[in-house]
Amino acid sequence: MEEQKYIDMFPFEQLYNISPKAISSLWRKHTIETKTKISESLKINNHNNIKIYSYNENLELIPDKPFTSIKEVYEYFGVTRSTIDNKLKKAVLNPYTLQNINGKLVLLFNTPISPLIKPSDLIIEENFKNIPKEVWVYTKNEDGKLIVYSANPWFNSAYKAGKTLKIDTKSVLYRMEKGSYQNPLILTLNEVLVELYFYDNPQN
Repeated sequence: MEEQKYIDMFPFEQLYNISPKAISSLWRKHTIETKTKISESLKINNHNNIKIYSYNENLELIPDKPFTSIKEVYEYFGVTRSTIDNKLKKAVLNPYTLQNINGKLVLLFNTPISPLIKPSDLIIEENFKNIPKEVWVYTKNEDGKLIVYSANPWFNSAYKAGKTLKIDTKSVLYRMEKGSYQNPLILTLNEVLVELYFYDNPQN
């Protein structure tokens, strides 16, 4: 067959991750560890009779009970099915790694997490390491001076700030990256039009 012709052009010892015979699994053997991980990945992506546990960076269950389908997971986090599929596969291969799901730090498991695991044991996904842990929310008075917004302007995460103010986490993070040069987020809160500014530390 056509594929075999090209395979035969190279010495077997120079082939990498390729079977010496076309449409054959000869010489391709997964380790027991890899087979186990693949099996777990297939289980967790099955629609029926599954439980998926999601935890925040403080190992608090979110929401307050496990999901019973993948659909529940992606609808809750506001992402696509394929996004959750990929996150679940990563969770099997990299346990105890907090992943970025729509601006939130999330730990996914198909079983309840061990009580022996502490928040300090968790690893943060590489592309999420620079996201600030604290958020301070400000507005401006009539003189254009920054003042704290509300009696509780501090949040321990961009996700918590977004959830409390009912805005997208990404909107908070984008403005925090801009710092003093950010454009305010203009929205209506309690029937009042306000301009909000977001920082990762208190402003003088």
